[in-house]
Amino acid sequence: MFRSQELRPGPKFKLEARGKIYKLILLNVMKDEEGEYTFSAGDKTSKANLTVSGGAISKPLKDQTVAESQQAIFECEVANAYAEGTWLKDGKSINFTNMIRSEEDGVKRRLIFEVTKSEDSAEYSYQIATSKTSAQLKVEGQY
Repeated sequence: MFRSQELRPGPKFKLEARGKIYKLILLNVMKDEEGEYTFSAGDKTSKANLTVSGGAISKPLKDQTVAESQQAIFECEVANAYAEGTWLKDGKSINFTNMIRSEEDGVKRRLIFEVTKSEDSAEYSYQIATSKTSAQLKVEGQY
């Protein structure tokens, strides 16, 4: 468990069991995943504190839901203001236009959608070397 949430295997976590040894493996760990992790089996409990240091991305992207035709801005922070990174849409490089642009301000990196369309709904990522942060953009139609 982490922050009262049960952890399940997936893209961020792997669970391994070999005999009486259990492992929780965290993948692509971000600063906001620091804290106490708890493992329980029957009436036995084990706790460990995770501290994240280093890494090229210090503040991850957050999922967003916006109404169609509204502006959306993804923002993350990098550890080094001079680091060069890449914005991705569903794992592919983004072709910037006057409607979708990238902005750098010190350690902040922004992906700005001036006017969102339903086809903008996707997973967006910012990647520096092997460090990556991702979030979902959901564009809802107007009714």
